[in-house]
Amino acid sequence: MGTIGKDFNYIKVENFLEKEVLDILKKFTEIKFTLLDEDHFMPEGDARSCGEVSYYGDVVMDSILLLSKEKVEKHTNTKLLPTYSFWRVYSHGSYLLPHTDRPSCEISVTVHIDGDKEDWPIYFNDTPIETKPGDGIIYLGTKIKHSRKPFTGDYQTQLFLHYVNADGKFKEYEKDKRMLYGIMK
Repeated sequence: MGTIGKDFNYIKVENFLEKEVLDILKKFTEIKFTLLDEDHFMPEGDARSCGEVSYYGDVVMDSILLLSKEKVEKHTNTKLLPTYSFWRVYSHGSYLLPHTDRPSCEISVTVHIDGDKEDWPIYFNDTPIETKPGDGIIYLGTKIKHSRKPFTGDYQTQLFLHYVNADGKFKEYEKDKRMLYGIMK
């Protein structure tokens, strides 16, 4: 397996998640959101975004991270090491300021799980990319700036899967330096 081409920044993959898996994740995130505790609210005034609830290293989502590795390797032509998963529920007015990610997010996937509005694009530099539930975008998180404008819907659930190049400069971030998948740091 080679490495990502020098011109690669992102690619949209329609139906990244199969319908059956997507349906399970929709129901899982809905139930988990009703059991919400304050530890999962993003702090007000967060430098990059606002108004979300988030979960790091969830057992179910880390399972999706591991099961999606081969698919991401195929699209990037790169041998990967999984680092961590992260999922969020965005609410009305949420946004994401332009930024690049930390080393554990060298190669990332953002997957649209569910929402009441299908046309909330993510921007890579100044290019908007729209997704439907199940679609994913594989992108170089540490290289390309990404952002979202204020959300006009009521909710959108997004899953993030993060990897590093197994032969690259960030390989020590495997498991995001955790002992095991499915646990917080």
